[in-house]
Amino acid sequence: MSDLIIQAAMFRRRLEAEQEVTRKWIEHSRNLEKTVEKQRSQISGLQMNSAGLVAQRDFLKAEEGNLVKASALTNELHPDGLPRTFLRVLYDRAFDRRGQELGISNPKEWRS
Repeated sequence: MSDLIIQAAMFRRRLEAEQEVTRKWIEHSRNLEKTVEKQRSQISGLQMNSAGLVAQRDFLKAEEGNLVKASALTNELHPDGLPRTFLRVLYDRAFDRRGQELGISNPKEWRS
C-alpha cells in the first residue's frame, strides 16, 4: 500500500509541475496575442498615413498648377478653428477612406 501512496505522490508532483508549465505557456501566449494586436494597430496607423501621403503626392505630381491649389484654404476647419488647406483635406479623406477599408470605425480619432 505504501508503494501506491508513494507513486500517487510522485504523479501528483509531476501533474503539478506540468500544470505550472501549462500556466506559463498560457501566460506567454496571452502576452504574444497582446503584442500582435498592438503591432496590428501600429500597422493600421501606418497604412492610413501612407494612404494620405500617397494621395498628396499623386495630386502634386498630376499637374504643375496643383502646388498652388494644394496650399489654398478650404471652408473646412481644424479643431483650433483655423482653415485647413486643400492638401490637408486631401490627406484626411484618403486617411479616413483607408481606415474604413481596414474596418476602423472612426479613423478621425487616429489622425494627429
